[in-house]
This record gives sequence, structure tokens and C-alpha cells, in this order.
Amino acid sequence: AGNDPIPVPLPPLTDTLGTGWRQIDEDVVGEFMLRQYLEQGISSGAAEDAAAGWGGDRFALYYNDADSELVLVLRTVWDSVADNSEFQSAYQLYGETQFGDNLVPEAFPEATLCWQPEGEVVCLIAEDNVTSTIVRAPSLELIQTIWDELQS
Repeated sequence: AGNDPIPVPLPPLTDTLGTGWRQIDEDVVGEFMLRQYLEQGISSGAAEDAAAGWGGDRFALYYNDADSELVLVLRTVWDSVADNSEFQSAYQLYGETQFGDNLVPEAFPEATLCWQPEGEVVCLIAEDNVTSTIVRAPSLELIQTIWDELQS
């Protein structure tokens, strides 16, 4: 926190997503906005603590006009293993508040947690010790496809 953000790579996903998808935004969320995002589901203090270890991020937002569907990919990098773990715990609380008990057990091997609120799936994926990725998409299959592309 307070340092220049760590550059976070995010490959283009338009071809991966298939026909009808277009990228509508790509940028850095940043520590402040990440905290604001978390505050929608957890206390301000918990959100501030969770965001404090932010090292960098990159998000991309895609839209399918024909189906009026969205895909969001947010890859975050943290200053330490402990900071990443704290973020994951905070995001779990956020998910429980936002998505209720709509957990998808063992969604796919790499997924830490997935929820399936109506009309979409949201997964938190622990990529490595300091990287966590959030993917929101219309289906679990599409999240798995996106994840496979992120790993290639």
C-alpha cells in the first residue's frame, strides 16, 4: 500500500469467450476502489484491513449484446501471502453477504470458492501465494474456459 502498483498481466479474452463478446473496459481497480467494493458486503474496518495489503490488480469487463450478459475478470496481487489470505477471507464474507448460501461445492479443482446467484456464477480462485482472481460469468463452464486461458 502506498507504493506504485505491481503490473498485473491479463490476456485478452474476446476470442476465448466466443461469438458476440466484446471488451467494454480494462483498467486497474486500485486499493481505494477495491475497499469500496468490499464495503458493499462487509464492514468498513474489515474492508480497509483486507485492501491494505493490495499490491496491484487488473480487471477486464466483457459484454455480450445478444444475451445481455457480462463477464468480469479481476486479478489481484498482494504484498504478502498473509495479505492475500486476508483478502480471500474478506471476500468469502463478502460472498456470503452478497450471494447467500448459493455455494457451488467443488466447482472445479482450482476454484477456492464459487457462488451461483441467479443468472451468474462468481468464483474466487487462489492462483498462487500472492495472487487471487475473481471471475463473474453467466456459467461455471465459461469460468472454467476463462481460467484455462488465464493459465496458458
